[in-house]
Amino acid sequence: MATFVGRRHELTQIKGLLATDRLVTLTGAGGVGKTRLALRAAEDLRGSFSDGVWLVSLAGLQDPKLLVHALTAALGLRDEANRWDLATFVDHLRNEQLLIVLDNCEHMVDASASLVAALLPAARGVRVLATSREPLAVAGERIVQVPPLSLPDRDSPPPTLERLAQYDSVRLFVDRAARVVPGFTLDEGNRVAMTEVCWQLDGIPLAIELAVVRLRALSMDELHEGLQDRYRLLTAGWRDLPSRQRTLRALMDWSLDLCSPGEQAVWARSSAFRGGFELEAARAVCSAGDWPAESVFESVSGLIDKSVLLHEEQRGWSRYRMLETVREYGWSRLAESGETESVQQRHSRWYQRLVEQADEGSFSSCQMSWFTRLRLDHANVRVAMEHCLADPEGGEAALRMASGLRFYWLVTGFLGEGRRWLDQGLALDRRPTRVRAKALWVNAWLALLQGDPESAKPLLKQSHELAQGAGDEVAGAWVAQLTAYAAMGAGDLQRAAPLFQEALTRHQATSDEPGTVLSLIRIGVLSALTKDIEAGVASCQEALVRCEACGEQFFKCNALWVLGLLHWRHRDSAAATAAVRDSIRFAGPFEDPIALARAVEILAWTATTDGHMDQAAALLGALDRLWRSVGGVPFLYLREYHDQCEAEVRGTLGADVYRTAFERGAQMPYGSLLSYVLGEKPAPASAARDEPAEVLTRREREIAELVAQGMSNKEIAARLVIAQRTAESHVEHILTKLGFTSRTQIAGWAAGLGSR
Repeated sequence: MATFVGRRHELTQIKGLLATDRLVTLTGAGGVGKTRLALRAAEDLRGSFSDGVWLVSLAGLQDPKLLVHALTAALGLRDEANRWDLATFVDHLRNEQLLIVLDNCEHMVDASASLVAALLPAARGVRVLATSREPLAVAGERIVQVPPLSLPDRDSPPPTLERLAQYDSVRLFVDRAARVVPGFTLDEGNRVAMTEVCWQLDGIPLAIELAVVRLRALSMDELHEGLQDRYRLLTAGWRDLPSRQRTLRALMDWSLDLCSPGEQAVWARSSAFRGGFELEAARAVCSAGDWPAESVFESVSGLIDKSVLLHEEQRGWSRYRMLETVREYGWSRLAESGETESVQQRHSRWYQRLVEQADEGSFSSCQMSWFTRLRLDHANVRVAMEHCLADPEGGEAALRMASGLRFYWLVTGFLGEGRRWLDQGLALDRRPTRVRAKALWVNAWLALLQGDPESAKPLLKQSHELAQGAGDEVAGAWVAQLTAYAAMGAGDLQRAAPLFQEALTRHQATSDEPGTVLSLIRIGVLSALTKDIEAGVASCQEALVRCEACGEQFFKCNALWVLGLLHWRHRDSAAATAAVRDSIRFAGPFEDPIALARAVEILAWTATTDGHMDQAAALLGALDRLWRSVGGVPFLYLREYHDQCEAEVRGTLGADVYRTAFERGAQMPYGSLLSYVLGEKPAPASAARDEPAEVLTRREREIAELVAQGMSNKEIAARLVIAQRTAESHVEHILTKLGFTSRTQIAGWAAGLGSR
């Protein structure tokens, strides 16, 4: 990671404002360093927010309607219950203590402003640090104009070497230059040229980063001359641009001119990607008649050397991305070339093929790899579907993509987003095709998973009619299974049973392995409800055999969980616990909090069955927090057991003891809860937690008392004869240990401590 240079004044200002204000917006020109400054400030403040600091990048988002989806995804909230609109998102954060970094708001200022205007009055513990090229114009907004890095005075002679080294622009240049040219230092030989170059670059961090790359081939004096020529040309041709934008445009143009023709083409064409891309994607999208696919890697490597592209390893995949300002420049050059539409078409076709391949591999040993790739390329998939939907003839392609992602929507929890794409595609392409029949039942499935059976009913009816008319046995089998699932959710078990058997037979007849396995699992659930334990266990065992035969993992963990449910219904707590723990181990790589919630549910039931009521109450508290965090609700067909468990535990313990244990469980850290569920740690203890005063060191208690007296960090440092930064660190540690977000809370706590 590159070091963070300078900005001490801005960091102090931002942190000071966030201590008293709810919305702080960093504004400034592209390339001035708003994002990096916001991330550094957020990192420094991490300990001040008990529910965390969360980055929400809007750079890859084009549709304002997806803003809430982006927020819930960034905060790890799943869309299991069709609940995530703006109002429910705001309500979810009502009691949270967190900081949201809302990055790159400028292209959806109105949507960002509406979000913040709704969120902050309702969620008093939430603060927002936004970055944008223009203010959000929301009441209470505090604006920090991010200036360029400090520069020597243009009207004075070049400063001395010692003085020059104190300017942030110079410090950044030297730091980055040393990475490009090992051993590079600021000395008398380059002092004057360094001063001139920093003047020419206007102290813009991105401009400095781009210019430094030239030192691989140029001396400081040559760099100075090159910048002088480039800026003179730009000033003549772009007089309508502000000075700083002219400087950045000059650097971009110069970087482009220094690129080979192939590198120039790849720069422009790869601007079609959002959120990064793989080499194979670049070969597919950036190659054309003038530049063959086999030459793209050479161009990508050259662009990395020139700092146009950044190379990253993400989840084991080698990927490339551009800073947003660099991508926007490439996009403008693509538009000037007249290639925008052809590049977008290649981009869309590539991701259509990727989704098709992922769909084919989603029930295999490659399953996790495909889900990982789709997570990394989620922004690109969105762009591809938007391109399809913008074409009057693109509805079928959009439907193929959205329905082909059905397991991805399920695993990641993006159910609402999946339904949105399907709704749009179904509205655009109304032809009675097999593609439409599949899209209809997939849409119904997502609706049922979100607890919306009323929306699912007409979708299943339409899919059934199309499947019958076209002789589509695959769609017919899924319609039967989902109709059975809806009946089971409604409590109509007599209707569900024959439909599940019909679905199983039809799935097997069409060699639809995912449909077969899911039918077996759901027959297992139905058997648990009817207490036909032997049949249910046999059904789940067959599902497990089929999963293991092809290396599938996601439905395997589902089958194991249902086995746990069956064993609990058979009053075999040990077997139920073992099966549930196995399900969690297989679910881990999928980062699926629903799997943990289901496991905690059954463990609470087994604890109740075994008479461990305090433990059961704590688990119910943990479960309540899990369901709220993922935006889901307990499965409707299991609600009866949940309510019975809660009533029995509450009745045995009494309301006060139950509430204490419940709250203790609700406050369990995720890692501790997971360790307990897996049997790696003992059950949540009923003993009281350490007193906060015992958590703090002697020095921290002393500083807390000074905070209570109204002293600033500077005054505390003077009183205790320590550095101000040391005092700041102590205060941050106190906030973290006590779970507080403000000095006022420290003062109140210290006052209460003194009165005991």
